[in-house]
Amino acid sequence: MKTKIDYRSKVGKELGIILNACCEAYDVNPQEVRGISRRRGGIMEARQMYCYVAHRKFEHTLSRIGGIIKRDHSSALHSVKSVQNLIDTNYQDTEEKFKVICKMLLHLDRVMLVNLARERIRRRDKMNERDKRFIKQFSY
Repeated sequence: MKTKIDYRSKVGKELGIILNACCEAYDVNPQEVRGISRRRGGIMEARQMYCYVAHRKFEHTLSRIGGIIKRDHSSALHSVKSVQNLIDTNYQDTEEKFKVICKMLLHLDRVMLVNLARERIRRRDKMNERDKRFIKQFSY
């Protein structure tokens, strides 16, 4: 069963931003990535990179990631593994595309950090490891 994503929610907006950044890097339309086509160059690569970035960098669940692109969690997992293999073998500058997308999403990281910090202060909760990594990454 595919996860239904509410694009107005915080998670839905974040995944939508990640998808748009991947589509921009590969010069494809987000509607094409959500579709079933594998024929035109770049669509499949953008779809796989979206899954990789959303799972590895932003730690979203595979079900939610797959829900955005109308796939199930196993397809998202296959995409994550495929991109990792391409990065490991240095195939067609896959790592460079990943870095470009991460630069595009740098603002999203900072916005998430600020929102998390505000929420933690409001609730007076302890910070988890992800929060600590973000703070360490963006402290100047």
